[in-house]
Amino acid sequence: MCNTQCWQWELACAHSTCVNQIMRRAGIDWPEDGVPDIDMPTITINLSIN
Repeated sequence: MCNTQCWQWELACAHSTCVNQIMRRAGIDWPEDGVPDIDMPTITINLSIN
């Protein structure tokens, strides 16, 4: 990426529930109906500092 103040991670998982703890630590809550049921997802996390 061209922005030195931005980082991006891609996580390949067996199932979408594998990233629950990571998402909770980042302060992201899933909707009330629960975590999406996705097999073999790739989840992208972007972090930028202003």
